[in-house]
Amino acid sequence: MKKLLTISMLSVLLVFSACEEKITDFENVVEVTPDECKKWGLDEVHFLISYPNDDNILFQEAQEGEDNLSYIMFDYLDKDELSNEEISIGYCTNCKNYDDDGKLELIQQLMEQFESQLPNLEIVSNDTEVIFGEKRVVAKFTFSSEEPIFGYFAAGNYKAMIVEFSKESNTNNGVIIILLANESTGIKEFSDFGEKGNLAKVFKTFRFAE
Repeated sequence: MKKLLTISMLSVLLVFSACEEKITDFENVVEVTPDECKKWGLDEVHFLISYPNDDNILFQEAQEGEDNLSYIMFDYLDKDELSNEEISIGYCTNCKNYDDDGKLELIQQLMEQFESQLPNLEIVSNDTEVIFGEKRVVAKFTFSSEEPIFGYFAAGNYKAMIVEFSKESNTNNGVIIILLANESTGIKEFSDFGEKGNLAKVFKTFRFAE
């Protein structure tokens, strides 16, 4: 839970909209319910995501009584047990009620926090675009380090995206999702997110509950 509390960047994350595709869940199905959100002190949402049995996948969820910044997150660990890829799902209060300008302002505020935390961060874009089947607000950025970051992330060059998801939500609250990956994972371009890397298969199982 230490990382959930100390790295605000990881309070948010990236989701894949399944559209009309049939989703096949893995062995471990995670359902975040409104009741759990209340216990965690987070905005009420209802979604599901699943992941396979894999010793390299680290799953973390919010805890009752803690100062939680995200609902859940997944990390893929390298041979040194450092994360080289992450999906983090965090809250977006009343996100459905924001217009695009409001959502852009929210993500800009997040980016300003990240700039003070992540080494060599460069913002590539912060705009609306059609991504994962819908027009959404998305920020893209890079960062890099020759040493492990926070003692948690492996050294290297990273790409990251912050994407707002609210249209599919069953409440006025949505989620903001960050997906980040070291180039060693095979993710070389922003368009690789959701298709390449070790967590794409997990990413594709996300959906809001009906």
